[in-house]
Amino acid sequence: MNAVTAPSGPDNVLRVLSELEGLPDDATGALAFGPETKLSGVVLVEKGRVCWAAAEGLQRRLTSLLRESCTPPLGVDEAEALFIECRQRGRPMGEVLVERGRISSEALRAALLHHTAESLASGSSWTTTPRWVPHRARGYQSAFTFLPVELLSYASTVARPELVSNACEQLRSLAGDRNSAVFDAPGATLLACQLPDDSHTSLRALSSAGAWAALSLADSNGRSSSLKFTRERNGGVWVGWCDSGLNFLVRCVDRDDFSVLMRALHRHGWTSAVQSSVPLVEHRVIPT
Repeated sequence: MNAVTAPSGPDNVLRVLSELEGLPDDATGALAFGPETKLSGVVLVEKGRVCWAAAEGLQRRLTSLLRESCTPPLGVDEAEALFIECRQRGRPMGEVLVERGRISSEALRAALLHHTAESLASGSSWTTTPRWVPHRARGYQSAFTFLPVELLSYASTVARPELVSNACEQLRSLAGDRNSAVFDAPGATLLACQLPDDSHTSLRALSSAGAWAALSLADSNGRSSSLKFTRERNGGVWVGWCDSGLNFLVRCVDRDDFSVLMRALHRHGWTSAVQSSVPLVEHRVIPT
């Protein structure tokens, strides 16, 4: 099989949201891309959580998702009138729809999650160097906002090519609930990942591990002959291997967890593991 080399939505999400990790935990404001006169992308953040993202060409996408999620569906004229009302009142349209019984909290959160991940995956909107614009909180309900890791995990489940879907099934069977990821081998491009909401792996750490795997497994032709691993300063262990032109990564929380994973991998034919001579550059700054 050939590796997937096309631009990856999850990789765009990883790159954009990694920018947020350099901000204080209580940061409130907007991460803006493009010139002030014509923004190409904006990520709104309150207290370190993502409220929504807007990408060029997808400005009215959220309104469409909300209309479809309402019971009964919201008409075009009604949606337009409500949009204007909410803008004048400074209220999120989705939360007003919940208050009026037109949409459930679960459906609103699902629509917001899908729209935000979809916007972040739009590569052309996030190519410029971003700037941080602090502002006062608008009071979004935290239930309708997202941790960056949740957005990245969701984005990696949408529109997967068959090759990536098969790779994820293989990885899940080996890694269990551990933090794990699949990268395109040549370019260290993230294709998919599994990161629990309480994950202790930062997005920058994941990107650094992908870069480490690309170098450490570069001499593998199709399938690496042995597993490679490297240690984090905090005791965590990244294990990587190459198969079918893809790089697989799993993070173990400590040495004991590493031993458990190695026994599982041994049962699947991986008989040896070598500590990589390639250093893991932790918390690498993500280029934009």
